[in-house]
Amino acid sequence: HDFFPPTYDFPVFDPDGPEHPVISPLQQVYNEHSTLNLYCSAVCNPPAKFSWYLNGELLARQNESRLAQRLTLKNAGNYTCRVDNVETGLSKAVGLEISIREAINHISVRDPGKIVENSTTYLNCTASGFNVSYYWLKGKQRLQAGARLSLSSNGQNLSLSKTSRQDSGLYTCWGINSFSNNSFNYTLNVFCKSGSALGRL
Repeated sequence: HDFFPPTYDFPVFDPDGPEHPVISPLQQVYNEHSTLNLYCSAVCNPPAKFSWYLNGELLARQNESRLAQRLTLKNAGNYTCRVDNVETGLSKAVGLEISIREAINHISVRDPGKIVENSTTYLNCTASGFNVSYYWLKGKQRLQAGARLSLSSNGQNLSLSKTSRQDSGLYTCWGINSFSNNSFNYTLNVFCKSGSALGRL
């Protein structure tokens, strides 16, 4: 009998690619202190080597298709995924522009100077952040506009007409937006016209 050795079909290694890479998700606006998760994919044989860049600077993590980091304002800019095929020597890249909405930071109340009874007191609160609105507390009570108290449309500015001894105390300004808040305490002292303080809480 004739003997025919078995034949085997060995796969042919055919380096190819990379095809044009894709970043997901395509979300471009994030909140400060949130976590950025980006994924990069590309058809490539052998599997591609991935590199991530921010504004042209190579990020610390390399050779991973996923990029994850907690966001600060410094992390805004153009994120680029570069894919390299070590066999073909070819590379391709894709970018995504990311902007970051600032959380409420650096809140303060401007010192109105010496407050004398029967004068009008102006308290101005400022905070850095995205789309900030404000409200005020005296002690633990939220303040509302009334006969002697006026508030600006976004709550940033508070004015008290005919300031009296009862207006002395601890005022708290809160700055808020859809994803963060911050506060600042200010103690208001009302003085008699002769110069002595009328009291505080």
